Amino acid sequence: MAEPLDLASWPTVRGEARGLGFVLRHGGAGEAVPWLLVHSINAAASAAEMAPLAERLATRGPVVLLELPGFGDADRPLHAYGIEDFVAAISAAQTWCADRFGQAPVLCALSLSAEFAARAVLWGAPTPPAVVWIAPTGLDSRSLPRAGLSVAEAPPVPHRGSDRVFAWLHGRPLGR
Repeated sequence: MAEPLDLASWPTVRGEARGLGFVLRHGGAGEAVPWLLVHSINAAASAAEMAPLAERLATRGPVVLLELPGFGDADRPLHAYGIEDFVAAISAAQTWCADRFGQAPVLCALSLSAEFAARAVLWGAPTPPAVVWIAPTGLDSRSLPRAGLSVAEAPPVPHRGSDRVFAWLHGRPLGR
């Protein structure tokens, strides 16, 4: 059995969107259309979730794994992370890929990140030649805005969290 992909051996690029850091890991080579892989949103999410797919795709061409702000090796500052933060990171990663490889990558997102990937495309990220959603969630007519808006112009997304719970969890009694 082959060894699993060692993500630590792939070159790493750190980026920033909306003041929050994200991490890109890239590997593979060739003239094939590049792929940008976006992990899911959960308690232990990171680019490692997409490593098996990245390993297969890297035999055919360039692959970039995105670690969204607050996940994996990306910085985790105390911040009330919102949908716009993740959309901006995906958009910035799409732009980085388009600049690096001379063409926008196929955008592949897992679970809730599918909603954020859809928003990134609608809000002006480089248009991918294809979009692949794996077990998409969060996509309904209420959650997606109209096309033609940039990330900066898009209306704020009503957050689904609780300001009271956030304040309580990060308040003085509990500390960081």
